[in-house]
Amino acid sequence: MEKHVTAERPFQQTNLDLMGPFTISLHGNKYILGLVDINSKYAIMESLQTAKGEEILEKIESCLFYKHRSPEVIRRDNAAYFRGELFRTIEERCTKIDFGTAYWLESLASIERLFRTVQATKAKLLEGVYSN
Repeated sequence: MEKHVTAERPFQQTNLDLMGPFTISLHGNKYILGLVDINSKYAIMESLQTAKGEEILEKIESCLFYKHRSPEVIRRDNAAYFRGELFRTIEERCTKIDFGTAYWLESLASIERLFRTVQATKAKLLEGVYSN
């Protein structure tokens, strides 16, 4: 069993995951990229049109590396869109890429919790729209 993931300072450990696909938005987006800092619980969410490595990498660079800094570790699941050659670019920035344990959601608990909150909020908002 894997031990609980902790961090002593901001952006030491982060969790990354993708949510979707959703119905295509007015701007052509189908996915949400989520990133949560383990220490501060600071969350970053960005919309994506595809689940391709190039677009994911662009968003990670623009919303994390350029605005904040390179985290020491990015933990992600084993999904195919996180396994491309492009993620070697992240490691070149001195950020270690770590995989969560398959079928053990606690290994990525903070990002999964964020996504549950987003899903619940979306359901409540849609409930209000369709109940009128």
